[in-house]
Amino acid sequence: MLAILSIESIERSGPMVLDRASVRLGTILKSLARPEPGDSPQQCLSVVDLTQQELARMIGVSRSWVAIALSEFERLGLISKSRGKIVIRNAKRLDGFIAQERNH
Repeated sequence: MLAILSIESIERSGPMVLDRASVRLGTILKSLARPEPGDSPQQCLSVVDLTQQELARMIGVSRSWVAIALSEFERLGLISKSRGKIVIRNAKRLDGFIAQERNH
C-alpha cells in the first residue's frame, strides 16, 4: 500500500518540479483551497491558516518571494488576501493563468 501511495505521489508531483515558481504557487493554492461558504457562481475558494513561510517551503522559494508573488496574483485579480486567508476569486481564471504560465 505504501509503495502505491509513493508512486502516485511521485506521478502527481514529478512534473511540478519543472514548473516555474509562479505555477507551483498557483497549483498549490488551488490544491489546498476549499469552497467558500455561500459559494458564488464564479467558484470562490479559500485557503485558511497557511503562512507565507509554509507556502515558501512547499514551493521551494523564500518567504519574501511568496509575499511578492501573492501581491502580483492579487494585482492580477486572481486572489484576494487578508490576515490568515487567501481567497481565489475565480478558480477557472487561476487555471487559465497556470496554463498560460506553463506555456512560457
